[in-house]
Amino acid sequence: MAEPIFQEPTKQVKGVGDLAKWKKSQAYSDYMGFVRMMNNAVKSKTLTDSCNISETCHKLIKMIDIIDEWAKEIPPLEQPQRFGNMAFRTWHTKLKEGSIDIVLNLSSRLMSLAAHESMSMACACRHYINLKVYVAFPSHIDCAPKVMSPLQYLPNATSYRDCFNYQLEMNAETLIKDVLPDSCKDASLELKAYVTEGFGNYTRIDYGTGHEMNYAAFLCCLFKLRVLTEADSVAVVHHVFNRYLKFMRYLQMRYRMEPAGSQGVWGLDDFQFLPYIWGSSQLLAHEKLSPKDFVNSDVKTGPFAEHSNQLWNISGVPHWTKVNSGLIKMYDNEVLGKFPVVQHFHFGNLMSIKPA
Repeated sequence: MAEPIFQEPTKQVKGVGDLAKWKKSQAYSDYMGFVRMMNNAVKSKTLTDSCNISETCHKLIKMIDIIDEWAKEIPPLEQPQRFGNMAFRTWHTKLKEGSIDIVLNLSSRLMSLAAHESMSMACACRHYINLKVYVAFPSHIDCAPKVMSPLQYLPNATSYRDCFNYQLEMNAETLIKDVLPDSCKDASLELKAYVTEGFGNYTRIDYGTGHEMNYAAFLCCLFKLRVLTEADSVAVVHHVFNRYLKFMRYLQMRYRMEPAGSQGVWGLDDFQFLPYIWGSSQLLAHEKLSPKDFVNSDVKTGPFAEHSNQLWNISGVPHWTKVNSGLIKMYDNEVLGKFPVVQHFHFGNLMSIKPA
């Protein structure tokens, strides 16, 4: 069988008219299938329920632990502007430099698959997702991220922006060619795009549902590559994504990141969406908590209907089943159906713009 061919992911949704192409694409089908698969996996389960945490899941958590340490080592700068601390760009440069080595920590080889073979995920998630799968059997290597200071590349640079722009122009594949296993090399070319885009925007120093989507797409790709399997589903939500969520809250506060495309009180949340979907799934069989109970939240001051209008509307739905299905529809329409979000998404072979 032929080796799968991977490519540098590129932006394909360049106008509102391209949204129809996106909604018919293999990438959209795979991504929504992933969201639904995770949603089903955590139904009526709590974060404290025991579950299998594979070596791959541990490596994904460790990946975030590593970049968390980077953030702790890079303090916010003293600056006049209230939002968007410029130190975030230093941290993001480190992420950009180390992304391929981080990805390589997850798997040492990918098995070949016929280039155009389409398989259902019957062995992994029958009834819930239908991905075009690249079959792989994961083994692992120890390959700690090798991070260099940006100023080592440009000693005379006047700012970290200069270093970052230079890094973008460098051929990252050439730099790490000697350490990449042949069978994994091309896949990391696509995976790194979703890793580097999943933690906020370097230039705008903001974060929103589009960046969250990129990290989720990274996890989706690992399922397609069979680096993650159905047995990992609960751990992916309860441990991997939960660790990602906690880190993003820390990153947002540390560098005063602005919400990307915030709708203010008319939006569900300034930064995230997926935790609401999967969280409502966790509550499906809860005997005490109902949607209306969240109106009593003490997170913000003032009338709940004013500062969290969408959540207040949702609290009027009597059952979690309706809330959960409604949130999935809302996510499809308000996030995946919006040009300002999807225009920044990259498409390659793993997340293909080709029709499903």
